[in-house]
Amino acid sequence: MRKSFNLLTASLTCGIAACFIPSPAMATTIKAQGPCTYIQGACTKFDFNDPVPVVATFTFNMPAAGGAALVRFDGTMQCEVNTSAGNADVVDLSGQIVTLANAVADYSGPGGNRFIMRLHYGNTNSTSPSTTVNLAATRTVKYSGGGAKTVYYKFTKTRMDNETLCRVHAASFTIVITP
Repeated sequence: MRKSFNLLTASLTCGIAACFIPSPAMATTIKAQGPCTYIQGACTKFDFNDPVPVVATFTFNMPAAGGAALVRFDGTMQCEVNTSAGNADVVDLSGQIVTLANAVADYSGPGGNRFIMRLHYGNTNSTSPSTTVNLAATRTVKYSGGGAKTVYYKFTKTRMDNETLCRVHAASFTIVITP
């Protein structure tokens, strides 16, 4: 008996044995978000005085209860310091993929990262020192119900010294939804 199965077209040839074709609601799907919109040269930016904004948001449809989503966030961040004053060059942030807009990012939680950098200003004649950070993060979220779901990428400031500034670039989510 020869069996062939093509998930893309759902064509099926079976011999005597019965074959199972999953319904479209049960299929694994991938949802991707394009890179963020740039405003003044970055997706978003914040400095030592600013509250940290939500870096990225993505809303997708969970087709049924009991499913899970593998959530991936990608982006880069460049932080810099604009002063040669001593002990004014530390940026310490927690980043995390969260499911609530008001959640506090926790680097030790699922999809969490910690970014600690010292941006040493060599002398008063040097340019503003900066560093680039890869923001890649992944977590799995299980949902008890279907419908619209939203994920967020957020930062929590532990420390940002005077005259430090961070810019986020190419922020985007990719979601793999499984039944």
